[in-house]
Amino acid sequence: MAIATITQWLAAPVKNYTIGLALYNQHGDNPLLKTVLQHGDSEYHLNRLTEALEQLNHKLQPEPVEQPEARAAAVFIPALETIPVPPQRHALADSEFSRSPEPIKQLYTQNSRLKTRADFLYLQVRSAPTPAARLELALAQLDDRSQINENWKEIKEYHVTGKIKDDIKEEQEKQVSDLSVTELIALNKNLPTYITKDKKKLTALKSGTTKYDKTFMRLQENTIKLKLVKERLAHV
Repeated sequence: MAIATITQWLAAPVKNYTIGLALYNQHGDNPLLKTVLQHGDSEYHLNRLTEALEQLNHKLQPEPVEQPEARAAAVFIPALETIPVPPQRHALADSEFSRSPEPIKQLYTQNSRLKTRADFLYLQVRSAPTPAARLELALAQLDDRSQINENWKEIKEYHVTGKIKDDIKEEQEKQVSDLSVTELIALNKNLPTYITKDKKKLTALKSGTTKYDKTFMRLQENTIKLKLVKERLAHV
């Protein structure tokens, strides 16, 4: 008897590699292959994973649902730290991610993992053998999606309201402190123009979009930098 969650993954027109990897980590018995699959998501890795899951789907049989251990096997909720982070981060370019402070990076990373696990739990809910197992998986999925929403609120607050201005100011202070007088004078002349342009851009952009957030962050950084530049020039 085939395993329903693996059957559903194999039948999907677009196969989510991370979910497939979680399925193999749950049901597979080849530690070497698990290591290989854990360190890549190329076409080669996807083909190896698909082949391995097809083989598993033919040879593995779930325990009878009447047995207590069968219910425990059916309800599989992977630990968040065991889920690989997708190479393409959700809703954020790599360049923007690299500029984000560590707490924000952690929230983006956590959301990527939470989304993968919530999708995986949804796949299991559809094939859970008992109502109790379905309820347990559904509640776990709801908890993950609730946490995703809470994280997005915090990320949004960072991008839109600038709640971590102190962190940005510290970064700008380091940059400005290394500038020569000539560079300070040039920035004092150019930054007001950059700030004015970004303020105009914000009025034309839709709030909540990546372009809006990027422009807002640049405006915030330049505003802080201009104030620091003026302070340094005043003491030259």
